[in-house]
Amino acid sequence: MSENAFLSSKWIWHGGEISENSYAEFCEKVNYNGEDTVLRISVRGDYTLFINGKFVECNQYADFEHFKIYDEINISESLKAGENRICFLVWYFGKSGMRYNTPKSGLIYEILQNGSVTAYSSENTLSRKSKAYESGFERKISNQLGYSFKRKPMRLHRSIHLRVRTELYIQRCKTATIILRDVVPHFLCYLKI
Repeated sequence: MSENAFLSSKWIWHGGEISENSYAEFCEKVNYNGEDTVLRISVRGDYTLFINGKFVECNQYADFEHFKIYDEINISESLKAGENRICFLVWYFGKSGMRYNTPKSGLIYEILQNGSVTAYSSENTLSRKSKAYESGFERKISNQLGYSFKRKPMRLHRSIHLRVRTELYIQRCKTATIILRDVVPHFLCYLKI
C-alpha cells in the first residue's frame, strides 16, 4: 500500500438521499495510448467495475474505517486506444454487520498512467442513484450475509440487444455468476455519458 495513494482524490457519493442498502453508479472517461494503467479503488461497501461496458473486477476485502484498504488493479488490458468509459456500481450496506461498522457511504479512486495520476474521484465525477437496483430494499438474508437485492424492471425496448450480447459474452467467459448476468444488462442499458 502506498502512502501517496489518494492525495488528490475525495470520498464521493451521489447527491441523492442515502439509505441502508443503497446502490450508486459512477463514471469516468480516460484516454489510453498504451501506457501502463492502474486503478486504485476503495469503497464503503462493495463495488463492481466495468470498462467500456464489460465486467472487469468486483469487491474488495472487508476492512474497517480505522484501517481502510484499497484494491490496486492493472486495467491496461481492458482499455482500448483512445477514450474509455470506466464505470463503478457501488453497494452501500448502511448497517453494521460482520463485514464492517456503519460508516458514511462512499467511493474513492484514482487512475495512474505510467505512475502519474490522470483521473481521480471528486465532486466532478459523474454519479447517480442506481437505476438498475432498488435502494432501501430491506429484506435481510441473515445477520452474517446482510441484505438481499431487488432489481428494477428493465426497459425492453432499450436493452434487448444489450442483454443478448451480454449473455453471449457470459457464456463464452464461463466464469461469470448468475449475479453478473443480472447486473450487467440493467446497469449498462441506462448508462449514458
